[in-house]
Amino acid sequence: MNKLFFIFIAFIFVVHCKQGDYREVKQYTIEQFLNTTTIFGSSFSPDMQSVLFTSNASGVFNAYAIPVTGGEAVQLTQSDSNS
Repeated sequence: MNKLFFIFIAFIFVVHCKQGDYREVKQYTIEQFLNTTTIFGSSFSPDMQSVLFTSNASGVFNAYAIPVTGGEAVQLTQSDSNS
């Protein structure tokens, strides 16, 4: 039974993976890759009015806050050499 099941799955895989059924994968340069901004560690502020997060937008990881109603992020720490 298991052998028949795996043959059936393989058949379905082959039928659905026809040649030419793929999409183009976008390529990025190393400069584009290194120019990305990382954001992580989000949490609500104690008053629930802002979302706090860490980002390397300034070149070094600093703390930021952005209003929950939208708007620009405000940098809370000012480190330029050490995270």
